[in-house]
Amino acid sequence: MHQSDFESKEGKVLNLDYIIESSLRDTNFVISLLKMFVKKAPEFREEVKELIEQKQYKAVRDLVHKFKSSVSILGARVIFDALQEIENLSEADIASPKLNQLLAHVEKLTFEAENEVAYFIANPHELEE
Repeated sequence: MHQSDFESKEGKVLNLDYIIESSLRDTNFVISLLKMFVKKAPEFREEVKELIEQKQYKAVRDLVHKFKSSVSILGARVIFDALQEIENLSEADIASPKLNQLLAHVEKLTFEAENEVAYFIANPHELEE
């Protein structure tokens, strides 16, 4: 697989090697997971932002925990790590300036991941190489 030219300071956001190998190179399956991520990411960003604003930290923790599995399977380690920090901070059940900083970071990274996903959906042959 060729890695696209999408990079952030932390490195490329997605690493699809695991899911490609696990699916036995079933491109249709990988594309379906990518499309699911593109659907879930904006919903996640909106919902987690609202929950933080409403100081519903248990709900934040639960939502973040659930979303981590989506980013994990796509090899988005940098997003996973930031989500883990949000989950840990929300355990304290108090407002934290770092929580908002991490949320902004996750928003940026998920937008970047969505761009990578769009590239692979438009160029499925890249998943086969």
